[in-house]
Amino acid sequence: MQAVTLSFIAIAETQTVFYIVYSVLLLGLLLAFAVKHYISRRDRKLYLQREVSEAIIENAKTMVLIFSLEGKVLIFNKFAQEMTGYGRKDVVGRSIDEIPLLGADTELGRIIREAMTEKTIVHNKEISFTAKNGRKIYSLWNIDMINDTGNVPVYVAAMGIDITDRKNTESRLAESYQELESLYRELVTKEIELRLQFDDLNARDNDLRRSEERYRLAGGGVNDGVWDWDGKDGRLFMSKKARAILGIEAGEDFLTIEKWFDVILKEDLDKFVVSLNRYITEPQNRHLQVEYRIKTGSGDIKWIRTRGMAIWDEEGNPIRVAGSITDITEQKLADEKIHRLAFFDSLTGLPNRALLMDRFSVAEANARRKGKGIAVFFLDLDNFKTINDTMGHTYGDKLLLKVGEQLRLKLRKSDTIARLGGDEFIMLQTNISSMDEVYKLASRLLNIFKKPWKLDGREFYVTASIGISIYPNDGTDLKELMKNADAAMYRAKEKGKNNFQVFTPELNMKIMERMEIENHLRKASERKEFVLYYQPQIELATGRVRSVEALIRWSDPHMGWVMPEAFIHIAEETSLIGDIGEWVMTTACAQLRKWHDEGHDDLKISVNL
Repeated sequence: MQAVTLSFIAIAETQTVFYIVYSVLLLGLLLAFAVKHYISRRDRKLYLQREVSEAIIENAKTMVLIFSLEGKVLIFNKFAQEMTGYGRKDVVGRSIDEIPLLGADTELGRIIREAMTEKTIVHNKEISFTAKNGRKIYSLWNIDMINDTGNVPVYVAAMGIDITDRKNTESRLAESYQELESLYRELVTKEIELRLQFDDLNARDNDLRRSEERYRLAGGGVNDGVWDWDGKDGRLFMSKKARAILGIEAGEDFLTIEKWFDVILKEDLDKFVVSLNRYITEPQNRHLQVEYRIKTGSGDIKWIRTRGMAIWDEEGNPIRVAGSITDITEQKLADEKIHRLAFFDSLTGLPNRALLMDRFSVAEANARRKGKGIAVFFLDLDNFKTINDTMGHTYGDKLLLKVGEQLRLKLRKSDTIARLGGDEFIMLQTNISSMDEVYKLASRLLNIFKKPWKLDGREFYVTASIGISIYPNDGTDLKELMKNADAAMYRAKEKGKNNFQVFTPELNMKIMERMEIENHLRKASERKEFVLYYQPQIELATGRVRSVEALIRWSDPHMGWVMPEAFIHIAEETSLIGDIGEWVMTTACAQLRKWHDEGHDDLKISVNL
């Protein structure tokens, strides 16, 4: 019984194990089936999502390019193919270095490479590229990184839209605006064309009324103002820009011509009215153009240029006059500045050489017609270089400014004073009948320098030397007269400065001599033509030579021996004295050293500097 019981228990335990194993297997099969079903659904969903995504990318009206970080093209959608002209097989799977469209020398290629290497993001970058067929494409690009689940960049996505039509539209708009800016220049021509297109006056009037809107559109789109005067009823139309330029308040659509006259300066009003009347009363093909000034409400003066062209009827009566109004104030100021730079000295404001030549031409023609003379004064300040060297160039400039002002006060309005540069002034005394007039003016000019000059709290004296030549006796052109006046001025300096000298024919010889000396002097130091003589100074008590004085002499192969008084002052005036002085010091010191070496240790030498 016990054995049966144990056998039954063993069978029961075996069945229990079987059921447990069976249940586990069944549960595993059910779980496997569920997992498989889930995976199948997920894969199908992912497949559908990928298919949808690929379809969206492929059919998007956006150029889509996806690259690996190594530069290989992974996706190149249909729109990109259409825009660039490159097929998928030409691009996908290739390195960007193999694709001309994405070459390193293209702007698109550069920013894609930069995104790959620098991991940069690009937003709304306008880029133009050339398609395979040669067509130029304008596009707008955005470039971003595609990251994996760990937020690590793995791909580069570039998306571009075609903005060629927008660019072309902008270009056409810009061209349209330029056409609008030039429309006012064509208004007169258009009016003439309108007159030729119609058979009678009524038809022309209709077209003129229609053109009013064009005038107003043109007036609102250009920098110049537009005006339109009706010759039949006297009405004057001005665009807003024209009223703003002239300072006329906006009010009624039409004005009277008198309202225009009211803003013009009285000094220019007659010129404007005469020009306008002459133009409209004499039928002609040329344009009206007149420049005048107006005074603004703030008191400023503006320069205005008005242009226009008229249409006349068969009887010669003006039907209409239309044109433009331009503010040319800045242009006038610029012209004035250029004129001053071209004809006036920048420091003193006096005429320069160019304007002096012009003034002389006028004075010479007048003098020849009246049988009068012209005196040319060449004034040079004495020792001005010393003032510049000791007190500074700023101080020297202030002195020149003062001197110019005082000299100008001594002249008549018909006379001219000019500054040539440095401390040299030229004056033209016109319409002279006798030398007494010349002497009196020269004395008045020198009297200026008798009083001390006061600048920046300092008081000092400056003198001047003046040379004078007379037209036509001493020359008929300004260059010759200035040369002769310059020679007379140097004669005044030789006579002690602070005086005036009148050119004489005898000065020509001295001028030639001076020029010859100056020419030879420039080469004398190079040719070693200078010689030093040493004049001993003897101690009377002992009879010994205590010192020597170095005396320079010049042995010129053409002129022979030249004494210092004949060439030293020329060397000083031509700045050669520095080189000569250096040679004298070097030579004298070398000679003194030689004497010391020979045993004359106590010997001294003096050199006049």
